[in-house]
Amino acid sequence: MQHYIPATKGHAGEGERIHLLANEPHFATREGGWYSDKGVSNSTKQKYLNWLQQQYNNISDLNQAYGTQYSNFAQARDGLTIPIAKSLQGGPIWYDWCKFNMARVTEWFSFLKRNVQQHDPQAKVTIKLLGWIMSSEWRDHGIDIEALAKLQDVMGSDF
Repeated sequence: MQHYIPATKGHAGEGERIHLLANEPHFATREGGWYSDKGVSNSTKQKYLNWLQQQYNNISDLNQAYGTQYSNFAQARDGLTIPIAKSLQGGPIWYDWCKFNMARVTEWFSFLKRNVQQHDPQAKVTIKLLGWIMSSEWRDHGIDIEALAKLQDVMGSDF
């Protein structure tokens, strides 16, 4: 961004600028979801482990919520396979994964916004969200509609 944003700003003149952070973002993780068979990175898996540790006081609390017998949080992390089974929807493992996935995606867009506005402080940002996401029964896509609505300076969607 340090090269792209200043160049764009220079060509745009002094008028109002809006940077599109993403066009129809999607981070599907459920079985059968769009590109979910690509899995997630080791970095994401480590972030998930850290997130679980922050959510639960100890592994016993997680086991009680999940109905499992993990001996540590690494086993809980490794016990979740991506793509996540649709049969888990409605349960605590599904819920935790979806909350984590939304948090990591919101963190990514927050990073993008900070960096765009670092190089173009007067610019506004938007995200073109897929319209069907707002009414979908699935929440594995990582899109926290409320958090991303608050993050954007100009709302964007694709209905």
